[in-house]
Amino acid sequence: MDPVQQTIGQLISKPKMTDKYLKRPPFRFLHDTISEVLRVTKYAPGLFTEEEMDCGNLKDKGTKVAYLEKIVDCVGLELGETVEVSTSKIVAGLEPENTNAFLVQLHKAATTSKDGGAATVQRIHAGEKMPRKKKKAPAAAEAAPEKEKKAPPPPPEPAGPSAEELEEAERQRREEEAEAERKRQKEKEAAERRRREKEKAAEEERRAKEQEESRSQGPNLATVAGFDRPATAGRRPPKPKRRDSNTSDTQQLPGGAAGGGGSGGRALDGT
Repeated sequence: MDPVQQTIGQLISKPKMTDKYLKRPPFRFLHDTISEVLRVTKYAPGLFTEEEMDCGNLKDKGTKVAYLEKIVDCVGLELGETVEVSTSKIVAGLEPENTNAFLVQLHKAATTSKDGGAATVQRIHAGEKMPRKKKKAPAAAEAAPEKEKKAPPPPPEPAGPSAEELEEAERQRREEEAEAERKRQKEKEAAERRRREKEKAAEEERRAKEQEESRSQGPNLATVAGFDRPATAGRRPPKPKRRDSNTSDTQQLPGGAAGGGGSGGRALDGT
């Protein structure tokens, strides 16, 4: 079994230490692995900022290298040894064997630290770096005269990223953009919900205010349904005129006969 699988793979359950990732560990895989190791072991509290703990915030090479340098220096200072790894090559997906060796050293530091790496974190924040190996000076017996020495051939230029590396970088970029878009969409939907709720609350408040004003004013009889008061409703009917007893109530009947009381009426009837 691979040493990383024997150490980190036995310590955390995710991400899985598969051969696919260990052959060329991408940065997102390393970030998730480091974060999970620190969470499980509670190692190096306060080493990273809140922004650095979110992989989505580490988009360019500079921020990724700075993140890796922190944890590499922390492991080196904790163990008192040099971590043989180049953070810039880790980001480029190069030298995977050194990256895997670093993961084993991370496991050792996180599981053997007596104080959980608290003192080491303070040293990191104070600007201290892990020890670096010094180059050995050539022995005097092996040193040749300056004239006889030949200039060493220039080191080969590092090869550019392979097609697989470029494809992996593009995939990570698309994932990060998709995640950012989902986040923006959620924020937009939340803002729309808040706007609708605010409008609904304002409308309910307006209606309640109108109802309260209507109750306080009381009913208006002129506008009550079914009540239509005529314009003359407030006038009293005219009183009937009283008949004067001294006034004759005779009236002219047809044919010249007079009606009314007295003997004239009786004679008309033939009595």
